[in-house]
Amino acid sequence: MGKTAIEIISDFLKLDADTSVGTGARDQEIRDVEERLGFELPQDYKEFLAQFGYVQVVGWHCYGIDLEEPRAFHSVDRTLYERSQLDLWRTRTTRRHQAEMVAFYESWPSDCVILCGDARPVVLFSVDSHRSGQVAQLVQQVRGEGYRWQPIQWWPSFTAWLQYEYDEFVEMLDDEADLKE
Repeated sequence: MGKTAIEIISDFLKLDADTSVGTGARDQEIRDVEERLGFELPQDYKEFLAQFGYVQVVGWHCYGIDLEEPRAFHSVDRTLYERSQLDLWRTRTTRRHQAEMVAFYESWPSDCVILCGDARPVVLFSVDSHRSGQVAQLVQQVRGEGYRWQPIQWWPSFTAWLQYEYDEFVEMLDDEADLKE
């Protein structure tokens, strides 16, 4: 059997001393996050939240519950911000442009939480979703006259995504070490 999410993050933290880790979340804080999002989170992500809250390693991060201001790594804030952009664009744009932006923001999945990223966000789907517990990397793609969020890569679970990210990070460190030799 493979490693748990907690074991993978612990391995990440052993690689680099320049890290930022949350304090971990209490059960009530996790339930509050689920209530704000409107869905239940997968168990492996809840375990990550309880143990770490969030994690930042140089060149990589995973959003979670960040209760310290300015809450830069708070996944709920990031997710709700993306959802709110539809209303913002509806009130600030011309009709022609509005139609394009509505199509773009309406394509943002409502059954997920952002794990990391900006231009190519990585999202985790809720337990209740037909993509239950899966992780996807999204990209903006041109569709007709507008843009749509489309998945470009999938992982079966939060833990599988963490393992992928860890392996990529280790490979990057190995490449850097080879360049120095």
